[in-house]
Amino acid sequence: SPEIAAPISFPVSQARSAWLFHIDARHVLACDWQPLHEDGKLVGVRAKVVEQEGRSGTIKLRGFRSFESARKIDGRGQTIEPCSVERDTIAMRVCPFEFVELEARFAAR
Repeated sequence: SPEIAAPISFPVSQARSAWLFHIDARHVLACDWQPLHEDGKLVGVRAKVVEQEGRSGTIKLRGFRSFESARKIDGRGQTIEPCSVERDTIAMRVCPFEFVELEARFAAR
């Protein structure tokens, strides 16, 4: 049978941009985002984070969901340092030129 193309109308968002995660510091880049699954359920995310300008400080990462916990981990998944969490915001200390993995777990819905 022949394929049929039909016009579909969707509401157009007036937003000029959108995000799933946002970091409040331009000198920090999060890359290699990976879902974190347990027992077949999405429970959080992992991201590699790099400070690019030789500056230390505390950055804030906001997410589209509230977080239960967050921590900086090493390559074996061991905790380097816990991060503070307040609802949808993670506060994480970064050192100059640091390259580290962040593990963030979502709060239960």
